Amino acid sequence: MTTKQVTEVCDIYRQILTNVGMVADDDGFVSTQMAGSEKHPTLVKGKRLVLPTNLQLRSGSSDKITIFHPLQENMARGESDVFLTFRNHFNKRLNFSFGYLMISLLNLAIETNKHSKLSPEQAEFLSITKEATDKTFKAFKDILEKMMVDVNEENFIHTYIKKGGVVDQKKHSRVCVVSFPFFESLSKEPEAGKPITVLGVRLRKADRECLLGLTKFILPDIGTPQKYWGISNSLIAPTMDSLVRTMSIIGTRINDVALAYSDYIDDVEAIMYDLDFLKVFDDLDSLSTQIKSIPMQPGNEGAIPQKAQETPIATTPVIQSTTPPIGNIAPQQPQPVQVDSTPPWETAQQAPVATVPVPVPVPVVQQNPMWQHPQQAWQPVPQVQQAPAVVVTENGIDVNSFFRANPALAPQVLNTGFGGNAFAPMPQNHVPIFARGNGMMNNGMGNGFASPFNNSFGMNQGI
Repeated sequence: MTTKQVTEVCDIYRQILTNVGMVADDDGFVSTQMAGSEKHPTLVKGKRLVLPTNLQLRSGSSDKITIFHPLQENMARGESDVFLTFRNHFNKRLNFSFGYLMISLLNLAIETNKHSKLSPEQAEFLSITKEATDKTFKAFKDILEKMMVDVNEENFIHTYIKKGGVVDQKKHSRVCVVSFPFFESLSKEPEAGKPITVLGVRLRKADRECLLGLTKFILPDIGTPQKYWGISNSLIAPTMDSLVRTMSIIGTRINDVALAYSDYIDDVEAIMYDLDFLKVFDDLDSLSTQIKSIPMQPGNEGAIPQKAQETPIATTPVIQSTTPPIGNIAPQQPQPVQVDSTPPWETAQQAPVATVPVPVPVPVVQQNPMWQHPQQAWQPVPQVQQAPAVVVTENGIDVNSFFRANPALAPQVLNTGFGGNAFAPMPQNHVPIFARGNGMMNNGMGNGFASPFNNSFGMNQGI
């Protein structure tokens, strides 16, 4: 194990972490950072999560730390404690980005004084939201304020990893299964004589149609079974590989829509994804030596299945397909407005996603943050409080009020590696390595953005 090998692996991990709301310091300590506030240690079953730096590998502190090394995977086992923590952050960041994009576009739809400034391409989305009113906005805001985005499935997007999943009649080592509970709830035809409700919030027919259309606009073909599933047959780390492919599919679309309307979305960079680095997963074999130079670490071994089979799945004859390369797909058909969108790969038409239970409204309560050490002696008594409101400014949605209204989402927008806590704009001549439409900070509209958060949102916001 050389210093260069360790550094190469840690560099990949740093890039992965920034897309799920975590950041690592120079010594490898990983933190979850509340928007505009101090960092908080990321824990895995009470132990501090760290990168596999030389310092941490030699520390001998296994009783205090858990080393992040999911690329060293035991393929005969299930998700590890480390990966479960990572996936939980991934789900939360996805839901923040999608929810913030939805409410920003809905706000633009009802601010009719801005419609004359829209380009013809931008204005096409108004045909979806032509029936939107202040009542539609308030109803969606109420849904956001009731939504619990955690391990439960009462959210916009939920993912989990399936071992030996079947896609397009082919079995794969790992499949990242994606479901859309909010969309599925909206899609259910209301019973005759009964009101339309989502998370206990009553919707008018026009509200339902508007929210359905807007959801389909952001994620085209959202109703197509398994459209956004990531698949992997990697012989090195299929679990992480399948998840980052879903990250790329959905993240590409979020980036494209966010860029198209960046003039009308406050702090647009906060919802975007850095996808350039993902091409490394098309050639993990070239990093096999570096990955294996760091031995398996406690917390990364994976859960033992009930019927344990120590034969690696990837070597069995049931797997009939290889993993498609990232970026190998034709652009999606625009619907209803053409936004530059080139997802990294295309998954095939599949059987429907498993039915998700209808969400139950949950009162907003003050809870311990996710990073709090589970073994602390005291626990604050949950107190029911009035849900804070989402604030609309003349430039769009106030991102800090969005976090206050959705505290479970707040830890997910952190340092993205583009200059401390700021989301600095990329140079105007920057050409992404990944694929067209992955859309980082250069929006081509002359906008230069500084930090998306100010210090007005701190730790004393009832999170």
